[in-house]
Amino acid sequence: NADGLGLKLESLEYPSVIEWWGIMKKYSEVRTDISSNRITITIRGRISRRTAEEIYSEIRFGVSDLQDNFVVITDLSQATFAYLDCIPCYLKIVRFLQSSQVGTIIRIIDSPKIIVRQLDRVASGIENYTPVYVSSFAEAESFMATLPVLQSSCSDL
Repeated sequence: NADGLGLKLESLEYPSVIEWWGIMKKYSEVRTDISSNRITITIRGRISRRTAEEIYSEIRFGVSDLQDNFVVITDLSQATFAYLDCIPCYLKIVRFLQSSQVGTIIRIIDSPKIIVRQLDRVASGIENYTPVYVSSFAEAESFMATLPVLQSSCSDL
C-alpha cells in the first residue's frame, strides 16, 4: 500500500498520463496521417519501458496503413529523458521502421535535452538512421514540403 490508499507502488512509478496545466494528457501520442504518408509521435515527460512499448504498438498499427518512404515526425519538445530499460524497445522501434521502408525521420526539439543525447547515442551505431532536427512543427512541415522530389528520386533506387 502506498500512503494507505491501497495503491501499488508500481502503478505510481510509471503512469500513462501526466497533469499538464490541470489537463490530463498521455505521456505519448501516435497519430497516423495516411494522406500525408506520415506518422507523428509526441512524447512528454519521462519515458518508461511501458510507455515505449505502448508507442511501439501504436507505431506498428499506424505504419501498416502507410506507403514506403513514409515520414516519421517525433516531437521531443516536451520530453525530458528515457529510463534505461527503454533502450531495447527503442532499438525495436528503429529496426521496425527501417524494415517498413521509412523515408525521413524528423525530430522536433526546442532546446538541448538529455533524451536527445540518449537517443542519439543509442542510434549512433545503426546504419542509415540519421534524423533531421527542427525546432518546431511548422519547421517540420516546411522541411516536409521539400521531400516529394527527394523521395521520388530515392524510391527508384
